[in-house]
Parts: sequence; structure tokens; C-alpha cells
Amino acid sequence: MTRNEILGIRWLRPILFNTEMILRILDGSKGVTRRIINKRILDYYCSIQDNGVPNVQRIYENAAYMVREFCPYQPLDILYVREAWSEMPAGYVYRADGNKKDHFGNRIIWHPSIHMPKAATRIFLKVTESRVERLQDINGRDVLLEGINSFVHPEADYFDMNQREAFEAFWNSTIRKPDLDSKGWAANPWVWVIRFEKIDVDEFTWELYYKNRIVEDTEKGRILKPLTE
Repeated sequence: MTRNEILGIRWLRPILFNTEMILRILDGSKGVTRRIINKRILDYYCSIQDNGVPNVQRIYENAAYMVREFCPYQPLDILYVREAWSEMPAGYVYRADGNKKDHFGNRIIWHPSIHMPKAATRIFLKVTESRVERLQDINGRDVLLEGINSFVHPEADYFDMNQREAFEAFWNSTIRKPDLDSKGWAANPWVWVIRFEKIDVDEFTWELYYKNRIVEDTEKGRILKPLTE
């Protein structure tokens, strides 16, 4: 399948990443992202409040349904990545590539990722899992998948302090200062956990896309698993 054919998929969905995360996707170190769940969704599922705080047990009991009905990124979705970009006479260029000047020595004027047209897309992702978690539920394995360097074994389900501090600093760096009290690490917000694979456009086919895959409900959300497991 060609890049233009993928761009023609009707249900293609956009997702934004900053330049640092683009670099981690390109080098293969990032395979998961966390996005804060809208408070209205939590309120919808948790009409019973404990002192104004959503009932944790009720959220987990409804997690799979929440993912199906409200998560913006579902298993098997194909996403096109928006990143900081500019357009030159020869085509599109991207901030993550490190270029600061064009071929004539002029400074490149970068445009924010939210304004990137679909036609400029160079990175496509396939969602393999969507689930609900508190931010601080993250384990050692997911820290690595977030692209955070760590000396902890890749299969570890625990934190060491360096990991915890590194992810905390990374997360807080993505939140505007006025929102840190409600969305920062210390606030421990509820998040969508989206795992994904980078699509190799030259090798992508619908047969490969669907082969040996089923969607199963899990306690916290939905996940793709091989039929052979």
C-alpha cells in the first residue's frame, strides 16, 4: 500500500506529538502515549462521588466500556502523526530532523503540529491497545515504552527512584504550569494509555493488518492479541 492510499483511509485519525517524542518514535524507543481523560467522562461514569473525588472502583469496573465509547484512539485505528513542520519549494520539512536553515541559508519558519496538513504526514501508527489507568500506575516496562531511558530490566513491573523521577519530570514538562495542580504527576490524573506500532508504509497491507488478530475486552480496556496465544 502506498502512502497516498493510507492517507485516503476515511477513518484515519490525527495525533499530535512534540519534537522530542517524534525523535523517540523515529528511533523506535517510544511505543505508548498517555492522554488525560476529560473530566466530563469521569463524571458521567462516577455520579457517585467520594468527597468530590471520582469513585476509583467504579471507574475500573467501567473501564472497558469507557474505552469503547469514549477513548479517541481504539485498537486497530490507524493514526497520522502531526509534528512541527514547514513547506519548502521541494516539499515538506520537519523540525525533528534538526534542520534550521534551508538550502539558501534562510532560517526555516516552523509551524506548530496542530496546523500540519494531512498531506504532510510522514509517520503512521497502528493502535494495538487502549486502556484506563491512573498516571502513577505506570510500571517499569511502560516507562521504557514511553521512551524514557532506564537501567531497570525491560520486563520489570516495578519502579526504581531514577525511573520514577525521570518519568515525573518528563510528564510535568508536557503540562502547562497553570495546569500542574490538576494535570501534573502529583495530581495523579486518570489517563488513556495508548500503545502503538509504527507502520512501515512500504510493507503495509490489509492482510498483514488483520492477520491473526482479535480484539478482546480486558479488565482495564481493550487489547489486540494474536490468535495463536
